[in-house]
Amino acid sequence: EEQEAWALYGIDCEMCLTEAGLEVVWLGVVDEAERVVLDVLCRPGHAVLDAHTRFHGQTQADFCGASAVPLDEARRQLRDALPENAVLAGTALQGDMAALRVAHPWYLDTAVLYPREPVAPCGKSENLPNLGTAGVAVSLQRLALHQLGQLVQVRTHSPVEDARASLRLVKHKLRCLEALRVRYHSPPHLPEEVSLRALLG
Repeated sequence: EEQEAWALYGIDCEMCLTEAGLEVVWLGVVDEAERVVLDVLCRPGHAVLDAHTRFHGQTQADFCGASAVPLDEARRQLRDALPENAVLAGTALQGDMAALRVAHPWYLDTAVLYPREPVAPCGKSENLPNLGTAGVAVSLQRLALHQLGQLVQVRTHSPVEDARASLRLVKHKLRCLEALRVRYHSPPHLPEEVSLRALLG
């Protein structure tokens, strides 16, 4: 039986700081056509120390109000919304997945797909060699501007907007890799299970 094609979904979370650490307050998911699949406010489970309103625009009254749902309910909605063949596209997904307390087998992260920025060593010692650094991931805002020529996060962050931007960046990278594969007649270095042909249709 022929394997069903993979389906890309963009995902992003906005957080607040609570007594337990960072907790999800806003979850956004879009499908491959950038249609909104989920756009839900999540009620944190612990006392809020910093709502992070300056980042995402939502106040504590917003994500603790009647329209917000507990994280378990948001996770249930996410599980119901994603098909078994879903591949998640996002930026710095490790943090989002940890905050959601969700494990997913297939994802493509712009923080991994795109080169990292070098950073200067914090300190030097004459007795130790300069081992260099792995660098830091380029922000979604800068990636979208430099790779796609698009402005995102102009004022505050929306997880739906960020999910769309991440999805576009992943598609852009996959198209570039596919072009290289065609040009040099060799597959790019990606897991066999997530083939470019399946992802790009």
